[in-house]
Amino acid sequence: RLVQLPARLPPSLEALHLERNALCMLPDGIGRLHRLKTLMLSFNALQLLPASIGGLWELEELDVRNNQLVRIPRQVAGMRKLKQLVLRSNQLRSLPPEIAMLQRLHMLDLALNTSELNTTDYNTARESSRSDGASFYDRLQRDGVQAAVQSMFGQVTWTHYLHRAAGPHA
Repeated sequence: RLVQLPARLPPSLEALHLERNALCMLPDGIGRLHRLKTLMLSFNALQLLPASIGGLWELEELDVRNNQLVRIPRQVAGMRKLKQLVLRSNQLRSLPPEIAMLQRLHMLDLALNTSELNTTDYNTARESSRSDGASFYDRLQRDGVQAAVQSMFGQVTWTHYLHRAAGPHA
């Protein structure tokens, strides 16, 4: 099991699967993998993602489920091609408002985070993120995205799972 990554990785990488290791942090150099399309980091011990992750311009899928993340850097907005963002089962308390800038996002999974997950900033940002007058939420609904609120273990825990329905836009 890996406990750390080398500071430099081959820039030609398009997919990086690091599931089920013991990674506590990622090197800043991760943001220089400009061809990376898939980054799978589930079941590690990550507490933070480096700000440099915003340099992953070609990234389409990021899965960091089952880590110990307490926040997501605002630089996530740099990942303009991101389609799937899996943040399930972390310790997130809020989302950066910049997440509303991810116009290609089809799936956002925030289930099983802390009950204090605050999406107020995210909600405000999504309401003002569209110049055509449609809110981010409206755009997601128009594009066939369904929002669900789940109740876990008898407690009302606000979790959000947004997923684009299969259809002509998929």
